[in-house]
Amino acid sequence: MEGLKRLIREIHRRSIWQVMSVYALGGWFAFQIVQSMTEGLGLPSWFPGLAVVLLIIGVPIVLATAIVQEGISGPEPEPASAVSATPPPTTVDRLFTWKNAIGGGILAFALWGVIAAGWMLFGAGVIGRTDAGLAGEDARRTIAVLPFTSVRSDEDSESFRVGLHDELLTQLVKVGGLRVTSRTSVLEYEKTTKNIRQIGTELGVGALVEGSVQREGDTVKVNVQLIDAGTDEHLWAETYTRRLSAANIISMQAEVVRDIARALRAALSPAEEQRLADVPTDNLEAYDFYLRGRAREATRVDEDLLLAEEMYRRAIQLDPGFALAHVRLGIVHNALHWFGVDRAPERLDAALTSIQRAFALQPDLPEGHLALGRYYYQGLRDYDRALHELERAEAGNAPAAEIYTVRAAIERRTGRLDEAVVSWTRALETDPRSAGLAWDIANTLTALRRYEDAERYYDRALEIAPGQWTQYWRKAWNHLAWRGDLDAARRTLEQGDRNVRSEAPNERRASWYELELLARDPQAALRHAAEIGEAWVATQVTGTPGNSLSGEAYWRSGQTSLAQQHFRSARTELETWLETQPDDPFAHSSLAWAHARTGDAEEAVRLARRSVELLPPSVDAWLAPDLLRDLAAVYAVTGRHDEAIDVLEQLLAMPARAMSRPILRLDPVWDPLREHPRFVALVRDA
Repeated sequence: MEGLKRLIREIHRRSIWQVMSVYALGGWFAFQIVQSMTEGLGLPSWFPGLAVVLLIIGVPIVLATAIVQEGISGPEPEPASAVSATPPPTTVDRLFTWKNAIGGGILAFALWGVIAAGWMLFGAGVIGRTDAGLAGEDARRTIAVLPFTSVRSDEDSESFRVGLHDELLTQLVKVGGLRVTSRTSVLEYEKTTKNIRQIGTELGVGALVEGSVQREGDTVKVNVQLIDAGTDEHLWAETYTRRLSAANIISMQAEVVRDIARALRAALSPAEEQRLADVPTDNLEAYDFYLRGRAREATRVDEDLLLAEEMYRRAIQLDPGFALAHVRLGIVHNALHWFGVDRAPERLDAALTSIQRAFALQPDLPEGHLALGRYYYQGLRDYDRALHELERAEAGNAPAAEIYTVRAAIERRTGRLDEAVVSWTRALETDPRSAGLAWDIANTLTALRRYEDAERYYDRALEIAPGQWTQYWRKAWNHLAWRGDLDAARRTLEQGDRNVRSEAPNERRASWYELELLARDPQAALRHAAEIGEAWVATQVTGTPGNSLSGEAYWRSGQTSLAQQHFRSARTELETWLETQPDDPFAHSSLAWAHARTGDAEEAVRLARRSVELLPPSVDAWLAPDLLRDLAAVYAVTGRHDEAIDVLEQLLAMPARAMSRPILRLDPVWDPLREHPRFVALVRDA
């Protein structure tokens, strides 16, 4: 107690309260000045924070000075009997003086002023990396081409407008000195009311390209302007009027690219000049169909992909030597197969044939290598050859975002999930408004059990595209896998119900169904299953019939007879499906569960093992863990508890989005293992 009193007396004696009050008041005035300068000079929002850091750094310096100098009022008078000799000043005495403290404060804010002046003079490229670009780059060379407008709104004019915009983007990407934002990110600004500065900030670019297209009779007129995204200053503008011919339109695109590059002082290499000079077709009608195909293909909607196929076929009929049309046709064939519109082997054969024809016409075509990379990855799962083709596409300046996206997907399938996150992040740099890329990163981070990082990317995806239900379910699942937090998952799905009005009603019901099962409320789950009906739905395990969902809800509620009735119906559906798709691993897995619930344990185990044989982790490290999880569940409910735990231990040792210790503690499917000592240890281990 006496020590505390002595400390308080010392603080008063040395006037430390007064010193800190004066410092706080002076710091407040300085901060107000900094805030005013930040707003008035258009400095970044982190500049006041820098001033606060400098003020905080100054606190211990001022305190040390006050202590050493014994307060602003000076030392107490010495008694008469004290020795009159004054000891020589120490190093500390010489260092901590009010002169030095004030000088240090002036020096600190001079440093702040130098940084502010440097920012105003040279921009983000000198200070460091910002959202607008990379250190050392001219910020204006990071550009986005906003969707063009059209004077006319008929179908032909709209297709021409969309196709021309897409082609111009493709040509600009070939200029190595520019970083061009991908088409996906600019589409949301087609009818925006946001100003140039807002758009530039959201896209992280230094310059924006705007344009309008007017097609009348045999003439086309295109207005293009380049705008500084930070100042709204018009850097360059030009009007191009050409008679309608394929050669004229293509050469006009090349001229626009050259003019933009020149305005941004981005030099074109001889190889880039040559690529711009290439004329893929001299048939105007063929090029018109090609542009229409690009417009349809860009939507990624099943019906539009089929229309794009027809447009490319007609372009090729008019000009069989049109290599780019052959490439795009091959890409569409591959997409129709990959997205399940047409799983026939002939569709894949057609994809390869089209790409090979393109190479026969134009060897080493960059777009052809990108198409071939997709074919080897999605069609054949030949990952090494796919990566080799992506390298060749990258060397030819094919679109970077697409290359990184395909590469990331391959890395994830081959178990290199950390590398996949890096590749998708690089893709996101050139496609910053792509909800799909943010969702892919988040979903991959969930599998890596980096749940907090995943949460940020789910939020980013939902900020960009709040109307996509799947993202709400995956975010909810992240809460479940992270902490087993049913309340947070429920709040996320409720948010989805508010924001998603009409998209995929069966997917929404299936998500709620799974959440209610995890919450051990089978009656609520049954209500959702009844709304789904007997239709096939997309759940965590693709290819699950509605009868299986109802059957599981009845089983969990103790209505075994009704449950088995539904599972027998599901068995019939799945067996019919497997007659046409005998190598579908997910249908095997679903059928295994139906057999397990109807008492045929031996067949259930055989089918579950077969599903993993059809798609083992060595072939697909992304989807195989889902099948392993189902195999473990079949083992658990058929009494093979040690085998179930063997698989669960394997799953916890690998990236797996469907498996975590909180899920094991939560999910009733693992109830048969609750008393097993190995399971108890498994869910307890950190």
